[in-house]
Amino acid sequence: MKNRINNLLKLLVLIVFFSLSACSYSPQMLKETYSELGSDFGNEIKQTIDLSATQNAKVDHYISELMKWHRQNKLPEYSQLLSHVASSIQQPKPSVVVFQKALMTMQDVPHFDQARHLTPMMADIANGLSQAQVSQLEKSLKSEYEKEKYEIKAKKLPRDITQGYAQLFSFLETPLNAKQKKTLKDESVKFYDLRWYELQYYESWYKRFISLLKKPKSPQFRAQFAKLWNTRETRYTGAVLQKHQQNIKRQATLLTTLIASFDQEKKNKLASKLQSMSNTLSELANR
Repeated sequence: MKNRINNLLKLLVLIVFFSLSACSYSPQMLKETYSELGSDFGNEIKQTIDLSATQNAKVDHYISELMKWHRQNKLPEYSQLLSHVASSIQQPKPSVVVFQKALMTMQDVPHFDQARHLTPMMADIANGLSQAQVSQLEKSLKSEYEKEKYEIKAKKLPRDITQGYAQLFSFLETPLNAKQKKTLKDESVKFYDLRWYELQYYESWYKRFISLLKKPKSPQFRAQFAKLWNTRETRYTGAVLQKHQQNIKRQATLLTTLIASFDQEKKNKLASKLQSMSNTLSELANR
């Protein structure tokens, strides 16, 4: 329901759009995956509650308008960002600042919470939920919480990082060699593990969200719904914010270190893939 970005790896450039089960990137694959983004988000909403035909139609309309906004407003931004990263990669030493800016910009991809003008549509749907539907949603969100809690316990962050990076570079047809994998493994242990903080934020969010849905007649319902719906992603504060920022800087430094160790042919290939992504997103934006 929250469509959250839960760990460092998913901050990587547009990784949210890609299926890492695919052998490698292609423009057609990106187009097909992006075309499914809206329906995937819509299904994420629908799978948590048994909606009526009228409610389903309202969700479909919301998703349609959301994707129009996203294509026109976010894809040009992502395209430009990828182009800057591609240019930096071809330099003798890629810019840490460029990568850091890219990672900061790509937080909370796909940025659906920024489509605030569409929030009243979701508020209208939420206001019409029955108490049985709210209870069903509460059970679903709690189940997601328990699932993520188990996954955090089961998978250590360094392993998550090393596997994710290795998959990413293989996906872009620039696989890491043994020395680069060792660098990745050595650096992965230096990241702060903020997953428990993110999970606690999610728990607090969904409890406040459910509490609001149980009071549909509240005069403040729509204003409070908008506040919650438009802040679905994790917000860092204080010492945790500092650790998050340090993680972003470490990630940018690690990326540039790995890419700087590529030979020029490999750098050119990686840059070409990212520029192809940039061109494809620009094409999609102009449809």
